[in-house]
Amino acid sequence: MGEWESIEAEKEKLRQRELAIQRAEIQRDNGFADERARLDEEFFTFRAKQEKELETKRVSCLAEIEKEVLNERKSRVSILEKEIAEKLKHHEASLQKEKDELDEKRKAAIQTQARLDELKEDLEYQKKRLQSRKDALDEREQNVNSEVDVKVEERKQSFENEKAALKDEISRLRESIRISSTLISNFEELKHKLGNEDPAAVLLKLKTYEEEIKRLRNDLATRPTQEMQESFHRIKSEKEELQMACERLSEENEVIRGAARVQSDLEMQIAELSDNNKSWRRRFESVDADNNRLMEELKRLQASYEREQDREARIRDIEDPYIQKERSRSVEKVDELQWLDGISASCIDYGLKFQRRILHAFHTALKTSEWSPMTVLAGVSGTGKSELPRLYSHFGGINFLSLSVQPNWDSQESMLGFFNSIDNKFDAQPVLRLLAQSQKAISETYPLGLKDVMSLILMDEMNLAHVELYFAEFLSKLELRRGQKGDGVPSLEVKLGAGIQHYNLSLGRNVLWAGTMNQDETTKSLSDKVLDRGIVINFPRPTTLERRKQLKPLGDYAPLLSRKLWESWWCKQSKFSDEHILPYKGFVEEMNTSLSKVGKALGHRVWQSIEYYMSNYPDVMEAQRNNDDAHLAKAMKIAFEDQLVQKVMPKLRGIETRGKSKSDGCSFSYPKQKY
Repeated sequence: MGEWESIEAEKEKLRQRELAIQRAEIQRDNGFADERARLDEEFFTFRAKQEKELETKRVSCLAEIEKEVLNERKSRVSILEKEIAEKLKHHEASLQKEKDELDEKRKAAIQTQARLDELKEDLEYQKKRLQSRKDALDEREQNVNSEVDVKVEERKQSFENEKAALKDEISRLRESIRISSTLISNFEELKHKLGNEDPAAVLLKLKTYEEEIKRLRNDLATRPTQEMQESFHRIKSEKEELQMACERLSEENEVIRGAARVQSDLEMQIAELSDNNKSWRRRFESVDADNNRLMEELKRLQASYEREQDREARIRDIEDPYIQKERSRSVEKVDELQWLDGISASCIDYGLKFQRRILHAFHTALKTSEWSPMTVLAGVSGTGKSELPRLYSHFGGINFLSLSVQPNWDSQESMLGFFNSIDNKFDAQPVLRLLAQSQKAISETYPLGLKDVMSLILMDEMNLAHVELYFAEFLSKLELRRGQKGDGVPSLEVKLGAGIQHYNLSLGRNVLWAGTMNQDETTKSLSDKVLDRGIVINFPRPTTLERRKQLKPLGDYAPLLSRKLWESWWCKQSKFSDEHILPYKGFVEEMNTSLSKVGKALGHRVWQSIEYYMSNYPDVMEAQRNNDDAHLAKAMKIAFEDQLVQKVMPKLRGIETRGKSKSDGCSFSYPKQKY
């Protein structure tokens, strides 16, 4: 900073001296012409010397400042990388810990669920067993009620019989009383008839006579007849037989009752066994269902494992390096304009000459891929549209792939490749293999990685098929890169086949996209979607035809251009002052107002792309580094005119010339300013 202040002080001294010289020139007269010439020469010499010293000091100061900024940036980047690595490691550890805890909880939940299922089955079994016992008790209760009813009925019948017997006894006693009364009356009458003889003596005599009669009757009774004896023996034998039959039937009844009890116990056991059988059957069905589920899971996992093997094989087909030969990498830091001049000189030596303005426009269009990811080369056939990207890549150290677009392309699979179910193999096209290789860093397992160098893919005759069909998703994904930092780029899903997880193809910033287009009856026109996301560079009709006296070989490839050097040529922010850029912005706004009258309009993206293109134009960046306002104005004008032709003119096809557009017209003038 001290040197800078000293430089500013020297500048102030020079300015004061210039003022003094001007005052001296006013005071002097014509007689001091020689002295004036000498002073002018001294002043010019001193000024040139001071400007040279000033330029030297400015360059050295800028170099030191850039070196300090670079060192500070490297230190901060390393610190940030360490912090990010530590945070990532801590985050991964916490995620793994949470995953382990969730696995443990899941296993515990599964065990708890299994125990609950077992308890549920046991409860169901106990419930059914209790239900069977309850049914048996209900049945016995019903039987007891019936038995009680029978017993009650028997007791009731017994009571009725006893009541009837008592009634008979009462009747008999009453009859006995009546007879006794009759006997008493008869006794009194007999006593009277016996002449008042003692009735007791008479009764004693009668009793004696009755006993004698009874004895005689007994004797008579003990002397049965032969028939009575036979009948008695027969009845007795029948009685014995009946008693024996009754005893036998009682024994049989006891046996039957025992058998009934055994049968009841057996029925209870059968019911319990039936319940157990049902419970075991349910357990068997549950275990069988679990077994079937596990078998299905095993088949699924086996199929997933097999599919994973198929996926790895298909990924190997995709990641098979397209560029098999390892090329040397450039380690020198080259100036951008010097690099472009080297490409131009190599092209001329090869036999092709491209205008400096077209070469710079193509280079700048590739640099602004954040805003316009597609660079389209259009024009007359045979003017070098396909040769420019090829030679630019060959002499500039960029990997190159020329992709011939076919008329039948209708999807991105037509360009990238697809899974061939007949051969059970993924047919990866060269562009897919190069894209995968360009996102792989060099390692022991992958020595041909191209992540640290630049690659260019040219879609030759891209409008033979509709670009919106086979390249639409590319355009959308490439536009998403804008604003994302580092390797945080979008990816494209490449389908590997049914039931297999897709392959994520990263669309890194180290791959540049270009295309050529012809304008005839076999081609398709580009839509506004493609035009807004691309830059169209028109190759003019040659005014004089160039001779090519000798066909020379291309020679060896230039060392590969590093991605770091390419990105160092970027201008990531507009450094234009309002004085420089506002006239161009006003002109575009005025033009947009006029275009709106004919059914056309420009969006924010178009102007942002124009300003970004102008900021990255090599001559503009060189003029800004040298603080050369005159050269800056001229370079800005060239870059702006390029963008008018590349971004605005392609949108003017099919302008409406009826109604309001016909009456109002479309007119605008170029901005008036000093260049």
